[in-house]
Amino acid sequence: MRQKNLLNDKGSCWDHWWPSGIQRRIWTREDGFLSQRRGSIVRHLQPGRATGASHVSHYIELGDSPWTHSFENAFQEVDNKGAVITQKTINLIKETIQYKLCRWRTTRWVSRYSNTITKDAVFLSTSDLQNLTRLVVSIVIRSPTERFRMSLPIPATPEGTQISPEQGQLNLWFKRASWYQNPNLPTLPVSAIFFIGHWSTEFVIGDGFYQTFLDAMGWPEPRKGCVLFPLSPDICLLLKFNSREVQNLVNLSKEQTLQINQITCQSSREEIYFRNHDQPQFEPADPASHRWVNLEKHNFLRRWTAH
Repeated sequence: MRQKNLLNDKGSCWDHWWPSGIQRRIWTREDGFLSQRRGSIVRHLQPGRATGASHVSHYIELGDSPWTHSFENAFQEVDNKGAVITQKTINLIKETIQYKLCRWRTTRWVSRYSNTITKDAVFLSTSDLQNLTRLVVSIVIRSPTERFRMSLPIPATPEGTQISPEQGQLNLWFKRASWYQNPNLPTLPVSAIFFIGHWSTEFVIGDGFYQTFLDAMGWPEPRKGCVLFPLSPDICLLLKFNSREVQNLVNLSKEQTLQINQITCQSSREEIYFRNHDQPQFEPADPASHRWVNLEKHNFLRRWTAH
């Protein structure tokens, strides 16, 4: 891909790690608002420049240099294609009997439907699944939590050196650039498990995600691992890389839906977004530390994340 398709010479004020189009189409209520929690403060916002965004996070300042640029537009094609496939996937799932049984309140007494698994209930073409995967991975890469991780001092750095957000910004671009430059990634088999949330609660999305994939990425190609990503308030996607190419649809109980939300809250460093305002409290991570998320022994996701 030519450089001019990836870089420009304009700094962006608010750079979205969570595409605003997806926010508006999928996550807002009927009144056009979504909820944001920062620490203990909840606000109800219309998706805009500051929702799911970081301030000038895609701008690299190297002085009077041809390498001073914004790489915000490197995400545009991925976001645009991914938004279409995301909506298509959600529409397909909502037409299935499994979705209707899991979300209808009149079936809350039918416990046998919890954990129901249907293989290939949602069939996405290889191209569609690739575009959906590229969207999910790109959001995880540009999330504030990933930038924080990429800002940590390397082991060779003298003790006491502070984390460097600017260095994290450069690392995000240089270490993850192949995902923007190579439209054929991922090249390895990917499995997609779609979790349908219980009718009595909804998924949340935060500025950090449970993932074991980025640390296992080999360059220039990814290798293994998984990413847990809420597509919508009622559908959460688990992508498994270097796995059998399957697409499963799984109904969750209320407890399992909340387990996923607990992971989302724990991964988030500053904020979470949700459709309704009855979501659990969470404490943002200490900005001077790194928070790893480990699945507890009896967490139901261990079964699904194992290769």
